[in-house]
Amino acid sequence: MKTCSKCHQAQPLDNYNIQSASKDGHCAYCRDCQREYNRTVRTPRQKVRYQDESYSSASREYQQAWREANREKLRLQANAKMRRVREEVIKGYGGACACCGITKYEFLCIDHVNGGGAQERKTFNSQQLLYKLRKEGFPSSHRVLCHNCNMAFAKDLAHSCK
Repeated sequence: MKTCSKCHQAQPLDNYNIQSASKDGHCAYCRDCQREYNRTVRTPRQKVRYQDESYSSASREYQQAWREANREKLRLQANAKMRRVREEVIKGYGGACACCGITKYEFLCIDHVNGGGAQERKTFNSQQLLYKLRKEGFPSSHRVLCHNCNMAFAKDLAHSCK
Protein backbone atom coordinates (compact mmCIF):
# COMPACT_ATOMS: atom_id res chain seq x y z
CA MET A 1 0.00 0.00 0.00
CA LYS A 2 1.10 3.52 -0.80
CA THR A 3 -0.49 6.92 -0.23
CA CYS A 4 -0.94 9.18 -3.25
CA SER A 5 0.74 12.59 -2.84
CA LYS A 6 -2.15 14.34 -4.58
CA CYS A 7 -5.40 12.70 -3.43
CA HIS A 8 -3.93 11.26 -0.17
CA GLN A 9 -5.67 7.91 -0.58
CA ALA A 10 -3.89 4.68 0.31
CA GLN A 11 -3.89 2.35 -2.70
CA PRO A 12 -2.08 -0.86 -3.71
CA LEU A 13 1.18 -0.45 -5.69
CA ASP A 14 -0.57 -1.79 -8.81
CA ASN A 15 -2.35 1.59 -9.03
CA TYR A 16 0.97 3.47 -9.45
CA ASN A 17 3.10 3.80 -12.57
CA ILE A 18 6.66 2.56 -12.36
CA GLN A 19 9.36 5.21 -11.90
CA SER A 20 12.83 3.75 -11.43
CA ALA A 21 14.28 7.04 -10.12
CA SER A 22 12.10 7.05 -6.99
CA LYS A 23 13.02 5.23 -3.79
CA ASP A 24 10.19 2.70 -3.94
CA GLY A 25 10.25 2.41 -7.75
CA HIS A 26 6.78 3.94 -8.26
CA CYS A 27 5.39 7.40 -9.05
CA ALA A 28 4.24 9.69 -6.22
CA TYR A 29 0.77 10.12 -7.81
CA CYS A 30 -1.68 7.27 -8.35
CA ARG A 31 -2.56 6.52 -11.96
CA ASP A 32 -5.82 8.51 -11.84
CA CYS A 33 -4.11 11.61 -10.42
CA GLN A 34 -1.19 11.24 -12.85
CA ARG A 35 -3.63 11.00 -15.77
CA GLU A 36 -5.45 14.12 -14.57
CA TYR A 37 -2.15 15.99 -14.16
CA ASN A 38 -1.05 15.02 -17.67
CA ARG A 39 -4.37 16.11 -19.16
CA THR A 40 -4.65 19.48 -17.38
CA VAL A 41 -1.07 20.68 -16.85
CA ARG A 42 1.52 18.81 -18.84
CA THR A 43 -0.14 18.41 -22.24
CA PRO A 44 -1.31 22.04 -22.64
CA ARG A 45 2.18 23.28 -21.70
CA GLN A 46 3.76 21.04 -24.33
CA LYS A 47 1.23 22.13 -26.95
CA VAL A 48 2.00 25.80 -26.28
CA ARG A 49 5.72 25.12 -26.47
CA TYR A 50 5.50 23.33 -29.80
CA GLN A 51 2.90 25.66 -31.28
CA ASP A 52 4.94 28.75 -30.45
CA GLU A 53 6.24 29.68 -33.90
CA SER A 54 9.20 31.66 -32.59
CA TYR A 55 10.38 28.68 -30.53
CA SER A 56 9.86 26.25 -33.39
CA SER A 57 11.54 28.37 -36.04
CA ALA A 58 14.46 29.32 -33.78
CA SER A 59 14.98 25.71 -32.82
CA ARG A 60 14.69 24.59 -36.42
CA GLU A 61 17.17 27.23 -37.56
CA TYR A 62 19.62 26.32 -34.80
CA GLN A 63 19.42 22.62 -35.65
CA GLN A 64 19.84 23.31 -39.35
CA ALA A 65 22.87 25.54 -38.72
CA TRP A 66 24.41 22.95 -36.39
CA ARG A 67 23.90 20.16 -38.93
CA GLU A 68 25.45 22.30 -41.65
CA ALA A 69 28.45 23.15 -39.47
CA ASN A 70 28.93 19.51 -38.42
CA ARG A 71 28.10 17.78 -41.69
CA GLU A 72 31.38 15.84 -41.81
CA LYS A 73 31.06 14.72 -38.18
CA LEU A 74 27.51 13.47 -38.79
CA ARG A 75 28.58 11.64 -41.95
CA LEU A 76 31.42 9.89 -40.12
CA GLN A 77 29.10 8.91 -37.27
CA ALA A 78 26.51 7.50 -39.68
CA ASN A 79 29.16 5.56 -41.60
CA ALA A 80 30.64 4.15 -38.38
CA LYS A 81 27.18 3.08 -37.20
CA MET A 82 26.38 1.33 -40.48
CA ARG A 83 29.77 -0.42 -40.44
CA ARG A 84 29.06 -1.71 -36.91
CA VAL A 85 25.62 -2.98 -37.96
CA ARG A 86 27.05 -4.63 -41.11
CA GLU A 87 29.86 -6.25 -39.11
CA GLU A 88 27.31 -7.53 -36.60
CA VAL A 89 25.19 -9.07 -39.36
CA ILE A 90 28.22 -10.64 -41.06
CA LYS A 91 29.35 -12.09 -37.72
CA GLY A 92 25.80 -13.34 -37.16
CA TYR A 93 26.14 -15.38 -40.35
CA GLY A 94 29.53 -16.80 -39.40
CA GLY A 95 31.86 -13.99 -40.43
CA ALA A 96 33.19 -15.74 -43.53
CA CYS A 97 32.15 -16.58 -47.08
CA ALA A 98 29.94 -19.68 -46.96
CA CYS A 99 31.60 -20.93 -50.15
CA CYS A 100 35.32 -20.17 -49.98
CA GLY A 101 35.84 -19.04 -46.38
CA ILE A 102 37.25 -15.56 -47.03
CA THR A 103 36.95 -13.42 -43.88
CA LYS A 104 38.07 -9.98 -45.11
CA TYR A 105 35.18 -7.64 -44.27
CA GLU A 106 35.49 -5.52 -47.42
CA PHE A 107 35.10 -8.57 -49.68
CA LEU A 108 31.92 -9.93 -48.05
CA CYS A 109 28.29 -9.32 -48.94
CA ILE A 110 24.85 -10.62 -48.01
CA ASP A 111 23.39 -13.16 -50.45
CA HIS A 112 19.84 -14.45 -50.82
CA VAL A 113 20.06 -18.25 -50.70
CA ASN A 114 17.22 -18.87 -53.15
CA GLY A 115 17.54 -15.70 -55.18
CA GLY A 116 14.99 -12.92 -54.90
CA GLY A 117 17.45 -10.15 -54.13
CA ALA A 118 16.18 -7.91 -56.93
CA GLN A 119 12.62 -8.22 -55.64
CA GLU A 120 13.71 -7.47 -52.05
CA ARG A 121 15.73 -4.42 -53.14
CA LYS A 122 12.48 -2.91 -54.41
CA THR A 123 11.19 -3.04 -50.82
CA PHE A 124 14.33 -2.49 -48.71
CA ASN A 125 17.53 -0.56 -49.25
CA SER A 126 20.79 -2.11 -47.99
CA GLN A 127 20.58 -0.43 -44.58
CA GLN A 128 17.01 -1.56 -44.02
CA LEU A 129 17.95 -5.10 -45.04
CA LEU A 130 20.74 -5.22 -42.46
CA TYR A 131 18.43 -4.00 -39.70
CA LYS A 132 15.74 -6.49 -40.80
CA LEU A 133 18.18 -9.43 -40.74
CA ARG A 134 19.44 -8.42 -37.31
CA LYS A 135 15.91 -8.01 -35.96
CA GLU A 136 14.82 -11.40 -37.31
CA GLY A 137 17.83 -13.16 -35.77
CA PHE A 138 19.77 -13.86 -38.99
CA PRO A 139 17.29 -16.07 -40.89
CA SER A 140 18.54 -18.93 -43.05
CA SER A 141 17.11 -17.29 -46.18
CA HIS A 142 20.33 -15.23 -46.38
CA ARG A 143 24.03 -16.00 -46.11
CA VAL A 144 27.41 -14.31 -46.39
CA LEU A 145 29.41 -14.74 -49.59
CA CYS A 146 32.43 -12.94 -50.98
CA HIS A 147 31.68 -10.81 -54.03
CA ASN A 148 33.40 -13.28 -56.38
CA CYS A 149 31.35 -16.27 -55.20
CA ASN A 150 28.18 -14.17 -55.19
CA MET A 151 28.66 -13.15 -58.83
CA ALA A 152 29.53 -16.72 -59.81
CA PHE A 153 26.30 -18.00 -58.23
CA ALA A 154 24.29 -15.15 -59.78
CA LYS A 155 25.57 -15.94 -63.30
CA ASP A 156 25.53 -19.73 -62.77
CA LEU A 157 29.25 -19.88 -63.44
CA ALA A 158 31.41 -22.74 -62.36
CA HIS A 159 34.05 -21.42 -60.02
CA SER A 160 36.72 -22.93 -57.88
CA CYS A 161 36.87 -21.88 -54.29
CA LYS A 162 40.01 -21.81 -52.17
